[in-house]
Amino acid sequence: MKNNYLLPHKFKLIGLILLAPTLVLAAMFLFNDFEFEFLELSVFSLANTPLFGDADLFVTLSNNITNELIAVLSIVSLLFIAFSKQKNEDELVNAIRLKSLVMATYINYFILLFCVIFFYELAFLWVMLLNMFTILIFFIVYFNLRMFQLNRK
Repeated sequence: MKNNYLLPHKFKLIGLILLAPTLVLAAMFLFNDFEFEFLELSVFSLANTPLFGDADLFVTLSNNITNELIAVLSIVSLLFIAFSKQKNEDELVNAIRLKSLVMATYINYFILLFCVIFFYELAFLWVMLLNMFTILIFFIVYFNLRMFQLNRK
């Protein structure tokens, strides 16, 4: 049975090319509070919850979307890298891909359980923010490590 759920192989290169500047932007944003001034836009928000006060639903507000741009680029590039076909995609690679996805899920949720127990307040919010990306990162690392081991044999 032929599964057609993977992206073409060229998407891996596109993902890598997208990821490089995205990581630089993410580091600049996280460590220097960097934001592009031209990305200060009026955006539609399904829900806006200020620190004090009631939530506003379905509102337009002014927001710098640098962090949203970084998140979107990170997710798209990691998805492209993780779910693009290998040059020689066969049943063994499919089995390695499945095992890698299962292991990445186990690792991700084991770490998340640890963080639920030992991180609180704003630190836990950062954990949850990073958790959006970690399952894809763990999968990419584990899968490529297994493929490297396979190719060395």
